[in-house]
Amino acid sequence: MKIAIVGKPGSGKSTLFRMLTGSDGEIGVARVPDVRISRLSSIFKPRKTTFATIELMDVSSGRGPSLEDARIRQELKKSDLIMPVLAAFSEGKPRDELEAIITQVALADLEQVEKSIDRLRKSKDAQRGVIPALERYRELLAEGRLLYSSAQERPDRDSVLSGYDLISLRPFVAAVNLSEEQLSQGYPQKEQMKQFCADLGIPMVEFAAALEEEISELPLEEQLAFARSYVLDQPGIYRLARTAYEALGLISFFTVGEDEVRAWPIREGATAVEAAAKIHTDIARGFIRAEVISYNDFIGAGSMKAAKQAGLVRLEAKTYVVRDGDIMNFRFAI
Repeated sequence: MKIAIVGKPGSGKSTLFRMLTGSDGEIGVARVPDVRISRLSSIFKPRKTTFATIELMDVSSGRGPSLEDARIRQELKKSDLIMPVLAAFSEGKPRDELEAIITQVALADLEQVEKSIDRLRKSKDAQRGVIPALERYRELLAEGRLLYSSAQERPDRDSVLSGYDLISLRPFVAAVNLSEEQLSQGYPQKEQMKQFCADLGIPMVEFAAALEEEISELPLEEQLAFARSYVLDQPGIYRLARTAYEALGLISFFTVGEDEVRAWPIREGATAVEAAAKIHTDIARGFIRAEVISYNDFIGAGSMKAAKQAGLVRLEAKTYVVRDGDIMNFRFAI
C-alpha cells in the first residue's frame, strides 16, 4: 500500500515524510505504531518485533502539487491514498489549500473522463455500456467532488470503471501542520476545516512538525510522555500513520512467540486462509485450522496457557473473517 504525500513548499511535507520514514529520499517505509504490539512484545520478549508498515512517496513539485504536471499525475496514480499536508501556521489557510488540491484533482479527472466518453462514443468498443456511469462521474467531477467520498454515489472500485484509474477514486487524509501555540489555542480556519473534511468524508489529523521533530529524537518510551505534556494522547505522526492505515481499509492480525511478535496488515473482511497466505502460500495451501484469540481476551487472561484453560482460544476454518487484533496460529500440513 502506497501513500502519496503532497503539499506546497514550506508546508512541512518533507519534514513529515522524514519523520515518518526516517529517510530524506522520495520513497520510504513508515512503521504503523501499535501499542498492542509493544505490549505483546513485553510479554513474549521475542528476538524480533515487527510492526506493520506502509510505503510513502514524497511527491515533489517546485510550485506545489500542480496536476498540470503529467509526472505529478502519474505519481498520484501509483498511490492508494493521498495525504495533503496543509500549513495552518504563519496565517496559513488549510481549508482553502485542501479545496484547491481537490479542485485540481477533480479537473484532472474530469479531463480524462471527457476524453474517454468522446472516444467510446466514436468507437464500437464493447465498453460503450459504461458511458452512462462515466457521465455520472463527469457530473460529480464538474461539481468539484471527489469520487471516493461521494457517499452512496461512490463508484465501485472493483467494477470495469476502476480501469480508468481516476485520481479522485483514492481516499484522502488531511494532515494539518500547526505551530505549538495553535495546538492549544486553535487557528482561524479550524472549524471550517473540520466541517469541510466531515462533509467530504476525509479524516483530518492535526500535528505540529516542529514539535514532532523534538519528540522523534527522544527514546521511544519517552515519546508518549512528552506528547502528553502538550495534552496530546500520542504524537501526531503516530495518529497520522494509524489514520492512513485505517483509511486504506487495513486491519492487523498478530502472530506471537519467542522468535517474533509481528503485526500483519490485511484488508478488512479478509478470511483466515487469506491471512495464512499473507504469511506464506504453503500455509494457505495446507491450511487445516486457525487457533484464534482476540488481543483483549489474551491480555485479560494474562497468558496463552490461561487463555486456553478458560476456553478463550477458538479453532476457526478457512472462511472465518479475521478481526482487527486477532492473535492467530495456523495449523497446516503440506
